[in-house]
Amino acid sequence: MTDISIIMPTFQNAKYIGRAIKSVLSQTYKEFELIIIDNYSQDKTQQIVESFKDPRIIYQKFNNDGIISKSRNIGLNLSRGKYIAFLDSDDWWYKEKLQACMNHKDDSFDIVYHKMRVIRANSYLNLSKIGRSPKFENLHQSLLEQGNFIPNSSVIISRSAFNDVGNLSEDKNKVTWEDFDYWIRLSSKTNRFKFINKTLGYYWIGTENNTTPERTLRNVDNMKKILYFDNEQKLPSWLLYQRAISLFHINKRTESLKYLKYIFKNSDDMVLRLKALIRLMQYSF
Repeated sequence: MTDISIIMPTFQNAKYIGRAIKSVLSQTYKEFELIIIDNYSQDKTQQIVESFKDPRIIYQKFNNDGIISKSRNIGLNLSRGKYIAFLDSDDWWYKEKLQACMNHKDDSFDIVYHKMRVIRANSYLNLSKIGRSPKFENLHQSLLEQGNFIPNSSVIISRSAFNDVGNLSEDKNKVTWEDFDYWIRLSSKTNRFKFINKTLGYYWIGTENNTTPERTLRNVDNMKKILYFDNEQKLPSWLLYQRAISLFHINKRTESLKYLKYIFKNSDDMVLRLKALIRLMQYSF
C-alpha cells in the first residue's frame, strides 16, 4: 500500500495533461501513485501519458458516458493509498503541495484542502483565488450556507472517510457539481477537516466552457431538491446569486433584478452583497 493515490480523470486534454503530470512527478513528497482514467480520448493523450516512464503512473481507459464521477470511482476502485487526492488534468500543483497536506496526517484529519490560484486562458492578470475557510466550526453547515468553497484539485481525503461515505454520485443530474455533493455527504459524517491557508496549486479556466445559463438553472433546481430547500426565499444567497445571473442571460431581467436586490438587502455575506450590487448597477442600464 502506498501513502497517496492521486486520481486524474481526462478526456481530449492532450494540450494540458503533460503539465499536470509533471507537477505530480515533481512533488517533494514521493510516496504516491498516479491513476489516470482516460475516457477514450482521440487526441494524443495516451502518447503523452506513456511518454512519462514512471512506474507510479497507472493508465486506464474507461467509457464514463459523459459522467466524470464514473471515472473518479474507477480510479478509487484501483487505488491502494491510505489517502486519496484528486487532480483534474488541466490543473497543476506546486511541488510542495502533497508534503504540505501530509504534514497534518497525524492530526487525524479526514479532509485537507487549500487555496488555488485561478488561471484564465484569456487573461494576463490572474489574481483571484478559490478555496477559503468555513464560516462556522461545522463544515457541513458552512457548505450549505456558503456553497462549494473546496476546490476539487486541492483535497486529500482519508481512505477511512471514503469507505464510510462511499463512492461519488453518478447521477447525471449532479454533473458539474458532483464534488460539492460529495463534500456535503462527507461533512455529514465527519467534521475532521483542515484548511491550509496557502496557495498550493493552479485552477485552470480554459476557453472551452460548456456551461450555459439554462444548465446553471437546472443545476440550481437540482441542488434545491437534493439539499432540501423547499422554499425559494430560503435558498442560500450563493444559490440565489447563481439563479439571478442565469436568469439575466436568458432575458429574464426583471426576475434577475428581484433576486439581486434581495441578496443585497438580506445576505450576511459582504462579498456576495458587493457582487450583487455591482450586477445591479450593470443590469439596470
